[in-house]
Amino acid sequence: YNYLDALLSSETCQMMHRGHEHFEILGLVKKENPRFFMSMMDVPFTFSENAVDHYERQIHTKLLEPLRDAYGVDISDEAVKRAVDDHNAISAIIAQIGDMRKAKNPVITGYEFHVLQLVSQVCPHYLIIDALRETLEELKTRRPDKASKFRARVVLTGSEIDDAAFTK
Repeated sequence: YNYLDALLSSETCQMMHRGHEHFEILGLVKKENPRFFMSMMDVPFTFSENAVDHYERQIHTKLLEPLRDAYGVDISDEAVKRAVDDHNAISAIIAQIGDMRKAKNPVITGYEFHVLQLVSQVCPHYLIIDALRETLEELKTRRPDKASKFRARVVLTGSEIDDAAFTK
């Protein structure tokens, strides 16, 4: 832990506090959705056993318990393990589909992949996992469109990637 780490941690912490204050000052979200909650976790910057224990407690008290209390989410160990398994399965499928984009003439367009990526992040997994598996299998046999000599590879980052129309 050096001076630069301390400076970056301090700036990050202050940004989060200011963001939290703005939500509290506005109070709009809470009025529109009384179950809305926002919390900040104290994330340790080490991997010691104490840090991991602290991080686990933070996740439980700042995320899981509010989800249970506000929305009735099952936060039992079994439910959390299922959620992790679901997340890992979705991530593996999306990674395999993403790897198909690396081909010289991919079988999936950037726009199609973008839509699948967004869906995987915002939809309940139990509603989409079968469709994603089916899509992966279909892509394995799909023939790519005729390659264009003008094909460009572009990387998008930032909030623009939340808008699929931007990619299209």
